[in-house]
Amino acid sequence: DGEIKPDVVLYEEGLDDETMRQAIYYISQADLLIIGGTSLAVYPAAGLIDYYCGNKLVLINKSTTPLDRRADLKIEGNIGEIFSQIEQNSYYFKYLNRGTIDFKKGCKKAKGNENE
Repeated sequence: DGEIKPDVVLYEEGLDDETMRQAIYYISQADLLIIGGTSLAVYPAAGLIDYYCGNKLVLINKSTTPLDRRADLKIEGNIGEIFSQIEQNSYYFKYLNRGTIDFKKGCKKAKGNENE
């Protein structure tokens, strides 16, 4: 008999190398990154934001995070309620067109997948 487990990462479980490699690659290629419902304090997932080289970062959380100052748009509130509002009205996203901030100097470069 095998162990039955949901397809999620539980607290204190690690991510496999392939999952981390793919996450780093796709985050490093993104123009827009929306991070929601996290304090950005638990690693290694919190460190993935360092690979983001785009210029539109959106943070959605109930409270402040250590990386709020990097966000182009910070929305404080319950993520379920926020996404419900976004679904009904794209009001929040008009602010993403207010200009760009260049984080490219401070972002990490993804290894591998350079030819994709």
